[in-house]
Formats: sequence, C-alpha cells, structure tokens
Amino acid sequence: MVMVDENTESIIKNAEGMLKTAKWGLDLLKTENPYHLPTGIRNVLTFGRAVTNVLQRIKSHELEFSAWYKPYRNEMENDPLMKYLYRLRNDVLKEGKMPVTSATYISFLDTSWVNQLPKPPNTKSFFIGDSLGGSGFEIELPDGSTTKLYIKLPWDTVITSAHFENMPNSHLGKPINGMSIEEICELYLKYLEKIIEDAKGKFLS
Repeated sequence: MVMVDENTESIIKNAEGMLKTAKWGLDLLKTENPYHLPTGIRNVLTFGRAVTNVLQRIKSHELEFSAWYKPYRNEMENDPLMKYLYRLRNDVLKEGKMPVTSATYISFLDTSWVNQLPKPPNTKSFFIGDSLGGSGFEIELPDGSTTKLYIKLPWDTVITSAHFENMPNSHLGKPINGMSIEEICELYLKYLEKIIEDAKGKFLS
C-alpha cells in the first residue's frame, strides 16, 4: 500500500469529509421518519466529534495551530450546548442511551378521522406521539409479536416533535429553548463548519 504523507491541506479535507458524513445524519433527521432518528443522531454526534479530532492533527504541521485553536477549545468547553452534546455522544455510543423525549400538540382531533385512515393488515391499535415523536399503527406479526408502522399524519391539527432530554437553554449566548433535535444538530454542525472555514483561511490562504 502506498502511504501518502499527511499535510495541513489533507487534514482539512479529511475534516470536511467527517462533516459531510455528519450532515448525512442531519438529512436523516429531516426525513421526519422516527426509524431514522437514532441513526441520524449517532451520525451527527460521532462524525461531528471526529471533525475536531481530525483538525487537531494540524498541530503537528503548523506552529500557530495551538494559539489559533485555543479560543475554540475554550468556547466549546464552556458553552452549555457544546458540553451537552459532548456528554450526549458518550451516552449514545458507550452506554447505548438515546435520551429523547417527544411532545405532541393537538388543537383538534375528530376520532372519526382515525377510522378513515387506510389500515394495514393485523392492525392492533393506532398511536400518536410515541417516545420518538412518531405516529402510526401497531401491527401484530405472525409470531405474535408487535411492531410499529409509522405514517405521516394527514392533519395539521396534530403536531408531534422530538427533543433531547434535559437540554441546556443557550448556545453562544443565545436562547435555544424549544428547539427540535434537527434544529439543535444543525446549530452544532454550523459551528463545526465555521471552525473548518476559519482553519482554511488561516492555514491554506
């Protein structure tokens, strides 16, 4: 195998690759399919963390890196959201936890609407706003077990959303109360993208 010497440019390109993969996780979250929620969160947190891990390899090539990176490191260590997501990554990857809760707002619901929905075979019940923020049918399988079939509700009177549990209330001095999981992940990835762009301007220009 031919080994390619690592340099600042290749490190930054690698960090951009990590960010691109993390954004695929965000794309999964934006599909609004609850089955995609755990995978999307894991991708964002895992590859988002990899962005900063990769960038720190620049230190071996650029004498000014430590001084340049110190303000970002201090900001991430002291920012409530960045600290929360760092701990969350450890919970998700090392302990298998998925600290997610859902909220459902129903302004009006006529139960006859539910009866008009096309039901799959062996439907046992209908649910709205489960732990992942999804709605749909609980179906009995041939072996007697049950599974969920998620659907997108056709009514604008029922709104469900998923949120991280025990969220901090600010990021970079601005309030983030009530933000959904995809909105929080988008804030996180935009911050990482800013670091990469700053690194390119500092070390590649």
